[in-house]
Amino acid sequence: MTVYGITDTKRLEERVPTCAFTLKGKRPRQVAEELDEANIYVWDGNYYALEVTKRLGLEESGGMARVGPGHYNTLEEIRRFGEALGRIAE
Repeated sequence: MTVYGITDTKRLEERVPTCAFTLKGKRPRQVAEELDEANIYVWDGNYYALEVTKRLGLEESGGMARVGPGHYNTLEEIRRFGEALGRIAE
């Protein structure tokens, strides 16, 4: 898994909870569809940030997957997301 943006745990207060990522060997659309099957909803593509995905070399492969957890998500929902992502990555 590659996370795009701030990943240093000492700097996490500098970022918003939205997290863009890719999984090696999986297209972002495939990741989004498989998470959807687990009732976990994410976005895929470039989110109108075309120049960013081009600069990162991700546009041709479908961009990135993006999840946006917030204060209303429970720890159980975050755990389910992690477990589902782990299954997809295998």
